[in-house]
Amino acid sequence: MKLLWSDVQGTSIGALEGQLRSKAKLFRQVTIEDLADKTSKESVGLYFFFDGDQLMYMGKSSSRAFIERIPSHLDVRPGNWFGTLLHKLANCNEPPCRSADCLARALDVRLTLLVANAEDMPEDELKDLLESTEYGFRVVLKSKLNPPKNPRMTDPNTPLGHIE
Repeated sequence: MKLLWSDVQGTSIGALEGQLRSKAKLFRQVTIEDLADKTSKESVGLYFFFDGDQLMYMGKSSSRAFIERIPSHLDVRPGNWFGTLLHKLANCNEPPCRSADCLARALDVRLTLLVANAEDMPEDELKDLLESTEYGFRVVLKSKLNPPKNPRMTDPNTPLGHIE
């Protein structure tokens, strides 16, 4: 369910797509142990929700740990911004449905974590790196529920750590 940044650094976004999909675990089977890590830098990174081969949604967890951010995607309270996956799934239906009615669908997507295990990197640099890398993945993998607002070309052969 996890890929370590240190193991895939220098690999292109396009080449990582298959690895991300193959590591994905059914969201309903994700445990607290899956989201818990030993160090603060292992608790942040990028996360990917897949429905079949389609990237449905992706995000970064840099201010909050995976163990805080990932479960909050299932928050059904109206008007909160934490339950993003649930709300976006609800709004992509025709007609839109209530977030609570999309819970079963959300639990059937698969999750992969790209763990930013960069212990020697200052926190502000890590946040910048995660932000630019998230953008590159959203452009190249064509995230269905959260495409980039102002897409600029990103070469699928750009290696991790070199996305502008």
